[in-house]
Amino acid sequence: MLWLRVGSSSAEQVYQALARPFGQQESMATAVHQSREREHLHNLLTNSGATLMVFDDVWWNRHALSEVLAAVPSGAPVLATSRQRFSGVGAIFDVRDLGISDALELLSFHANRDCSQDSHASEVCEQLSGHPYSIELAGKLLERRNWSPSTLLERMKGQPHDLTIPDYSARERSSVAMMLHTTLEALDKKERSLYLACGHFFAPAATAEMLQLHVGEGQRVEPSLDQLDDWGLLRYIRETSTHAAHYRLHDLSFSYSRARADDVKRTAALETLVTYSKACGIHLSWEGLRRELAGQDRITVVLKRADGKTLHIRKTTRAEPRQQVIYDALGLSERPSKIEKTII
Repeated sequence: MLWLRVGSSSAEQVYQALARPFGQQESMATAVHQSREREHLHNLLTNSGATLMVFDDVWWNRHALSEVLAAVPSGAPVLATSRQRFSGVGAIFDVRDLGISDALELLSFHANRDCSQDSHASEVCEQLSGHPYSIELAGKLLERRNWSPSTLLERMKGQPHDLTIPDYSARERSSVAMMLHTTLEALDKKERSLYLACGHFFAPAATAEMLQLHVGEGQRVEPSLDQLDDWGLLRYIRETSTHAAHYRLHDLSFSYSRARADDVKRTAALETLVTYSKACGIHLSWEGLRRELAGQDRITVVLKRADGKTLHIRKTTRAEPRQQVIYDALGLSERPSKIEKTII
């Protein structure tokens, strides 16, 4: 098996890296000079007997990936991981967030101790929304600092995207915030500003029409939204019988963009929300919207387990019909917060 972390390397750098395990750096350099690098790599891989090639953390450079894949022998299995979505390169599988049991298992592995029965560890995983790399960072912090999960929660201070280990990996991967910052630097100004505009709202979801109203007619949002979707910064959610088509940010991504919004921008987003709701036939002020949505609460159910411990389940109550009309019009979930389970 050949395993290579590509990052933002050029195609030439990838050719050289793949030639290194075979001791063929010099011959590859000659092939590059003669513009025969693709043919040379094809021959190296054909004769290598490699049963699987893994290109890890491919990002920012679609040209490099496409060019190298063209040199891979026909039928040879290739697995590539990326924070972006590449078209025309094979089947795409989205890596979903981890469930609580898998998240605790991963946290325990990286913390080098059993965290599965710690209620604060469960809360850490919940705040990190089951994001695998963030949970890896959290586990490494628990191990390095010898912190308890409760101490880690205190250090996170409601800013889970800022969880950082400065020298754990490459600087761009030292935290979710740094990964997002590095990705945003690769975007053009319109896409970057639209992504940050998503953080002006109070929920990690918005329709294209709402965002268009918010940023103004000087910028068409659909092309930028498509690019942000390709970069994995948000996800398009299709229209169903229960909600309008909309775009949704990952919870950690929303935490990052929300932290960069000031009160002026948040107030402007509320005004956008009121204007948009009126266009959808809901003629209420912001205070009126708040009154209509009042009564839907977060509740906690406490259950005693057979082992003597207590299970706390925190969930959002079901929306009333009048509230559901508002959620549907705005493209929002009727239950914006996840069910949280804590064992004490």
